[in-house]
Amino acid sequence: VSPRRRMLNVSRSVWKQANVASDLWEKLTARCVDRHRHMERTLERLLQIQAAMEELAVALEQAEGVRDAWEPVGDLFIDSLQDHIDATK
Repeated sequence: VSPRRRMLNVSRSVWKQANVASDLWEKLTARCVDRHRHMERTLERLLQIQAAMEELAVALEQAEGVRDAWEPVGDLFIDSLQDHIDATK
């Protein structure tokens, strides 16, 4: 095989490999973009969940405060029992 022919073969081989690498690079960047979008959506959902959990924590704290303010049943007068039941509801 002549040197010129060998050079053409090597050139074709490099060109083919460059095309394959270019295709793979495009696929990789597309997957990275998709993964980035997915992560952004996931982060958005996590932030929404965190906000909801913070609201629930405040509501729970308020409910526990109300519960802690209840008088023990044994300390209630029988005449005011219905008032306490209504207030509890």
